[in-house]
Amino acid sequence: KQTIHDDKKRNELFHITVISKHMKINTLFDSGSQANLVSEEVVKKLGLKTNPHPKPYPLGWVCDGVKLQ
Repeated sequence: KQTIHDDKKRNELFHITVISKHMKINTLFDSGSQANLVSEEVVKKLGLKTNPHPKPYPLGWVCDGVKLQ
């Protein structure tokens, strides 16, 4: 049984194709999320610079059973 809350969540997910540095990347965005995340693979392929977070926090909800920071 689907609830109104489930329907709202479904509408907050959308796909965008990003072209950067001549690379096409299919992405999925959740406009209802409070965290902005991108995979390590995308960062590497685009050659993006990263900075360590001053106070990393666990993101276990991204993948059950795996503790990510």
